[in-house]
Amino acid sequence: AAQRQLALASLSPTERAIQQLLDARVDKNQSELAALMSALKKGQHGSEVRIAMARQVQAALRQAGKWREKTDKKNPLKDHDHQDTLLVIKWLAGS
Repeated sequence: AAQRQLALASLSPTERAIQQLLDARVDKNQSELAALMSALKKGQHGSEVRIAMARQVQAALRQAGKWREKTDKKNPLKDHDHQDTLLVIKWLAGS
């Protein structure tokens, strides 16, 4: 526990807020990506934390091959990866 506190203390305030959010997940099986997306959708964080979380989500989506700025589906609303990408772009733009 003391080691955990030292690790948190060494993080920037923004990184610490994100890590505390991830540590506070009720369902520990929930992925970090899902937890961050949920927190971003709730909009309960300041702009600095929100942008850092959006950057982390963007990196996770790219790594998972789910970053889609364009879609070929007839109904783009049903392309969840595309919709998530559009949301992250919006958050990164500060809207």
